[in-house]
Order: sequence, then C-alpha cells, then structure tokens
Amino acid sequence: MSGHSEALMQLMAQTQGVTTLFLENVVREVDIGVHDHEFGAPQRLQFDIYVMLSGVPEPSADEIGEVLDYEYLISALDETLEIQERAVLLETLANRLLDRILEP
Repeated sequence: MSGHSEALMQLMAQTQGVTTLFLENVVREVDIGVHDHEFGAPQRLQFDIYVMLSGVPEPSADEIGEVLDYEYLISALDETLEIQERAVLLETLANRLLDRILEP
C-alpha cells in the first residue's frame, strides 16, 4: 500500500454504510516538543485527517450544515492549535484534535 488513503479505501470497500472525509497535507507551524531546544521554536507539522463515521443517516438536504465538511476539520485543527496549552508530545496533540473533531 502506498499510504493511508489507499488503506482506508480498502477498508471502506469492505464496510457498508460508512461516511468518510479526508483532509490531507495541511501544514501548520506548531510549538511542540519535549527537548529544551524545541521550546519556542515552532516546527512544521503536516496533518492528514481521516474521518470515518458509521451509522450516520443520509443528509436530509443538500446543505453544508447537514454534513461533516472540510471547513469544520480545518477549524477544529486551528482551534486545537490555538486554544490548548502547549503539547509536548505529538500523541497528546493528536488526542486533543480527535476530541475536538468528535464533539458534534
């Protein structure tokens, strides 16, 4: 397999009734890291966000408010990076982002 997208596409082919949304290659400067030299020295991080929802009914209308959309994922990412205190670990940042995405 060449990447996450291909692996997810294969998984989706085996699963019925799944709604998916991919947001790939979003780059942000993030102050993160455990080492002294990393504090105050933002690093370029690339975010690939893959959301799969099962059991979600079809939208009742062809309107943006009826679906999980890319703008929501981007705002969830940016809000997580702006609002939360500085994360030391990438895993902590990923968990915070996941919590934010799953709020609705």
